[in-house]
Amino acid sequence: MIKENITANEIIQVIVSNNTEDHNILKLAEECTELSEVLIKMVTKPNRREEKLDHLIEELGDVKLRLDVLLTMYGLSKKVNRRYTDKLSYILESIDSKKYENC
Repeated sequence: MIKENITANEIIQVIVSNNTEDHNILKLAEECTELSEVLIKMVTKPNRREEKLDHLIEELGDVKLRLDVLLTMYGLSKKVNRRYTDKLSYILESIDSKKYENC
């Protein structure tokens, strides 16, 4: 049984410690594939888009968890956050210069 007061970071540490590197990589790939399938179906079957939202939320949460596992496993949080900030800056520059129409 999991302790009631365990933090998300502690749970992620357990996942990192108890699974192989390959397992954690494959789990993220699996969750990304499932997210991709939901997104594709939301576009290709738009009449069912509303019922897909709950599934979208589920898959986004799964991907976020598995991303956090890999970020922790490789110690990449700061570098990925820096890339995220750089990407936002790039998009802002593109918007300002009217070169980026679809954000």
